Amino acid sequence: MFYEKRIRILGKGKTALALKEKFINSSWYDDSDFDKYDLNSDDLTVVSPGIPPYNNMVKSSKNICSDYDLFFEKMPFSIWITGTNGKTTTTQMTQHLLEKYKSQYGGNIGVPLSDMNLDSKIWILETSSFTLHYTNIAYPDLFILLPISEDHITWHGNFEEYKQAKLKPLSMMKDGQVVIIPEEFKDVQTSAYKITYKNSSDLAQKLQIDISKLKFKEPFLLDALLAMTTQKILFDNVFLCAVLAVFNRLF
Repeated sequence: MFYEKRIRILGKGKTALALKEKFINSSWYDDSDFDKYDLNSDDLTVVSPGIPPYNNMVKSSKNICSDYDLFFEKMPFSIWITGTNGKTTTTQMTQHLLEKYKSQYGGNIGVPLSDMNLDSKIWILETSSFTLHYTNIAYPDLFILLPISEDHITWHGNFEEYKQAKLKPLSMMKDGQVVIIPEEFKDVQTSAYKITYKNSSDLAQKLQIDISKLKFKEPFLLDALLAMTTQKILFDNVFLCAVLAVFNRLF
């Protein structure tokens, strides 16, 4: 059984607690347990996103992964939303638009992955740079990146590492999947179909949306447009040729 898999969990916060309740054979650690921590263990080690990479247990661990990696094979169609500001709003707006299609949202807000419904049609995941740093296998079907500015520098070490964590899914995504990213990252290599935007006006023009009819002002305007982009890609036949593989998986 999947939930009988033996794993080690680093951290005792919300994500870790949800994992501990699901995986009955797991072992659970934080810094106070370092004297009991087997430095030579080959067990799969799931790191809570709040634990930084310079933590002694992380540095001494093998087979590190995120909870996204752990659930990747069972994950339904997934939309990951990240960036510096606006993640929560964009995630909630996307859920509002896709709820009728049996979507569920969680990840960095709301429901931890281990408590999400595997029977949902779509997972909409607010995704932190911390989670992305530890994610080595999983990737989304549709990736939304909001603008990036300096943040969490202490955790990542520098701005470049923070930025690379945010861009990490692009290197793992496949042909037929879709990324929506600021134009400054247009040259980042990915096999996914790439949609870039300069700003809200540029994105609205590409979507053929009359921006004057939207009641939102910045920064919520961009959040709304990104959520609307997701709905159009999946259900309004926009960019159909580029996302044919996405439709095949979803339906």
